[in-house]
Amino acid sequence: MNKFIALRLISVISLAAALVACSGEAAKEVVSNTKDAASTVAANAKEGVTEKVSEVATAANTVAAAKDKAMAVVAGDAAVLASGTFTGRNDHITTGDVSIVKTATGYQLVLAGDFSLDGAPDPIVALGNNGTYSPENKLAALKNITGAQTYEIPASINPADFSEAYIWCEQFNVSLGIAALASSNGAATASNATVVSTGTFSGRNDHITTGNVSVVKTATGYQLILAGDFSLDGAPDPIVALGNNGTYSPENKLAALKNITGAQTYEIPASMNPADFSEAYIWCEQFNVSLGTAALTSSNSAATTSNAAVVSAGTFTGRNDHITTGNVSVVKAASGYQLVLAGDFSLDGAPDPIVALGNNGTYSPENKLAALKNISGAQTYAIPASMNPADFSEAYIWCEQFNVSLGIAPLR
Repeated sequence: MNKFIALRLISVISLAAALVACSGEAAKEVVSNTKDAASTVAANAKEGVTEKVSEVATAANTVAAAKDKAMAVVAGDAAVLASGTFTGRNDHITTGDVSIVKTATGYQLVLAGDFSLDGAPDPIVALGNNGTYSPENKLAALKNITGAQTYEIPASINPADFSEAYIWCEQFNVSLGIAALASSNGAATASNATVVSTGTFSGRNDHITTGNVSVVKTATGYQLILAGDFSLDGAPDPIVALGNNGTYSPENKLAALKNITGAQTYEIPASMNPADFSEAYIWCEQFNVSLGTAALTSSNSAATTSNAAVVSAGTFTGRNDHITTGNVSVVKAASGYQLVLAGDFSLDGAPDPIVALGNNGTYSPENKLAALKNISGAQTYAIPASMNPADFSEAYIWCEQFNVSLGIAPLR
């Protein structure tokens, strides 16, 4: 029994040391007192085994309580970026809550006091996506199979790149538990940023893809945000991208899809101008097919019109058996001239459609503005400084492949 007491003392003191390391000043006094109590128990161990076992147990409970309190302080003093709840995998029982928090010193993964793992060899804590573990995303060996604990996230790992937290068995390379991380900063990002465009996903190629998407402009650049209601029924190799007319180009890929459900944020590279795209895609690179498309309705089209001088305006009518409808305006903004297709714009479809200016039904390639971004909805096109809108009396939707007009709007 004396040996048992000694082992319990070592456990208590080790727990106290760990508490100091992760919790700071908030628990040092409790830990110091616990160490003193533990030393006293050790010095007098021979005086009564039963009594000392009780004292050691009390000391252990004191440290555990202090640790839980300190963990609450850690979470309370930090910004929670994402959170989730573990579910077991591969016949293991893994439960409890997990959070990603940002503190003054960096990012941390925090397992809540209700965390529990039923046991396994070689468990580690990691971040990942779509149930896939990569060793470079390992945070540390699991400290304890139960209770609150904190793990530092290295500066080389960006938590925004991950949608899942893992308890993983390295020995057998299997998941013991997964927590889907619901972003807490998605709504915050949207509220602290300017919404450029929005849309709703619809499935493609027999896939069920649903939920809302937004493109926002923040202080650091543009982001694409999948809302909390986002869902994909599953597919190999899904990615997130921007594009036009249902066409995906690899240079417009944003990233691999982080998770098939829930809120998530993707950075749009500085080399990509969101105004050049009218659709957001969930795409399968393996089979090069769309899994879901969201037509992005520009939120800044109306703003552009209201904050700019309207130079001319018109309404499209179809040509060459095509149905082309909706209003169009040429406006002068602070940055130059723009051609704005209104929200009621619609084209019934055609190969290779472009937007252009011209006169008397005649299209010249030098007067092309851009490829048509979308066959329906609001969209804006910059008019190059080399073109004077006053020199043109018509706006065209034109098919370059067959060199025919799809729609003409006289500008007045």
